[in-house]
This record gives sequence, C-alpha cells and structure tokens, in this order.
Amino acid sequence: MELNRKRRDFMRNAALAAAATFTPGMTFAQKADAVEDELERRLMLAQGMGMGGGTTEPPPMPEKPTITDFMRLRFYDAPDGGIRQNSHMLQSANLALKAGYDEKVVVACALHDTGHQIRRVDHGHWGSNLIEGYVDEEISWAIKYHQSLRFFPDPDYNYEYPEMYIRIFGEDYVPDEYQKAHHDYAKGHEWYHTARVITVNDVYGWDEDAVVDYEPIFELVAKHFRTPPEGLGFDNSHNAHFWRSIIWPNRPL
Repeated sequence: MELNRKRRDFMRNAALAAAATFTPGMTFAQKADAVEDELERRLMLAQGMGMGGGTTEPPPMPEKPTITDFMRLRFYDAPDGGIRQNSHMLQSANLALKAGYDEKVVVACALHDTGHQIRRVDHGHWGSNLIEGYVDEEISWAIKYHQSLRFFPDPDYNYEYPEMYIRIFGEDYVPDEYQKAHHDYAKGHEWYHTARVITVNDVYGWDEDAVVDYEPIFELVAKHFRTPPEGLGFDNSHNAHFWRSIIWPNRPL
C-alpha cells in the first residue's frame, strides 16, 4: 500500500506545522505525539468541526456508560452529536477490517490512541492501562507496544520509518532508549504481529476525506469488550478512575 499524493501532502503539512511548536528539551516521543495531535486536529477541521478550547464541556454520559457510549460520546464524537467518520482510529480499524485481519487486530486499531484521552506522552501505555481487564490481554498488550514499534521499520510487514518523522527529526535521529528497549522486547513476543499491524494501519489512517462506516467497527469492539454492569468508571476496578477522568475531564476536584 502506498500513500497517495494528497494524503502525503496532508501529513507533511501537519508535521511541519507541529514542528513549529517544538520547544527545547522535548523528547522524540513528545515531538511524535505533537505531530499526531496536529494530524488529528486537521482531520477534525476537515470535517467542519473546528477546535474547541480545553475547557469545552463534552456531552453528558449515561449513568452506566458502556464502551459504545464512550466511542459515540468521547472517542469519535462530533460537536453536532454525530460521529467523526474521518477519525484516525476509525480509519485505522476500517483498513484492518477491509484487509481481513483478525477481529482482535481490528479492535486494537479502533482503540489504539485512546490513551490520548488521559495523557499525550506514552499514550500507548496509558491506552493499555485504560482498557486492561476489559479486553483480551493481547489487545491491551498490542496497544501498549505499538507506541514504540512505530519508530522502527519492519520490511517483513512493508512498514517503513514514517516519511514525516524523517522530515522533522532527520535521517540519523535515534529514538529514546526506552522506546528501543520496548521494541526489542516486543519483537520477540508472541503478540508482536498484532502490535505491528496497528502501526501498519496507523500510518495510512490520515485521509481527511474519509467517511468510515463505523457501525461494524462499533459492533466488533462491543463484542470483544467486557463492560461491567455498573458501567465503565463505576466498577471499583484498579483503572476505573481513568474512565471517570474521561467522563468528567473538566472537574476541578
């Protein structure tokens, strides 16, 4: 699969805009996350959503929210109450679905950047922490390690080091040591394939004109997700507070 020119230009322009915001002392991972933030911002603008301020109040959640509620009202929500059908995660999941990958791979792609809802840096780790215990361990593991794998090519999967990283950081830039250690560990793991395929679909999921049929993806995620009867955020699990922070992101206390 090759990036078409329009998509490549879209990614390059977003990367250059993000680079203008870099500050001294930022790590490679922080810069890469800033690039993804700018890409997602431009996808939202392409759908006519605009960008609200950081204190904009999100739509209210049901009393006992399910994973489908979080997808509709937090992960892929649009200001008009609909769904952002060009959402990066939806695009990634749709690519995996069309390519015939295992359902676990599709679910992992659909949730791979949910960690951004909590914190930008190490978003794969935060996303893994968010969903662990609610999905098969392979899915949460893959989401954790895709974060590091994206910085390292793998010719067996036709995954090349992203061109936009080369343009921003240079040909000889070396990722943080912990990212390399995580890559080396993941490379020998039985679930490496699932994490690596996230990166493959990740790099192509930036089409500003995409209109994804999201219902099949929602159904697959719900099928593989164990929503507690009390609702996510209220089941007294070790990570329930993560879900509450997404329900009420602007609560002062």
